[in-house]
Amino acid sequence: MKKKILIAVLIIFVLLSGVVGLDFVNFRNACIDSIKADITASEDCYYTDEDIEKAILTVKEIYKNKEWPVLLMNIEFDEEESRKKLEGYYLAETTEKENIIVLFCDYIVLKDFAAYSSGFYSGWSAILTRDSKDSEWVFADGGYA
Repeated sequence: MKKKILIAVLIIFVLLSGVVGLDFVNFRNACIDSIKADITASEDCYYTDEDIEKAILTVKEIYKNKEWPVLLMNIEFDEEESRKKLEGYYLAETTEKENIIVLFCDYIVLKDFAAYSSGFYSGWSAILTRDSKDSEWVFADGGYA
């Protein structure tokens, strides 16, 4: 169902862009700004709600500032899935647990570029790290559905 809605949004954009002259960057940024991330965290989570929200904002800014043909549609944080994704991940061996986080993103690649083929990607990882609880999150790695 979610995939159908995302495709419908994309089709509407394409139709409107020709009629009223919308540009992709403004449309993309408006979509990203409207994302309300889904957060699933327990009371004893490694991260505060503020930590998670800052990580989400970091991912949003990455997608807004890159000149990728990509439309970010959703961001989720799931504590259990994040921990599973980090099992055996090389940075998790040297980084304190509260300083590495995985967010899960859904996006549409509008045309082939780099290692990406055009299409819908669901649940792809955005791995972020920080030096300490007082540091900003930094994008470390991504992909790995």
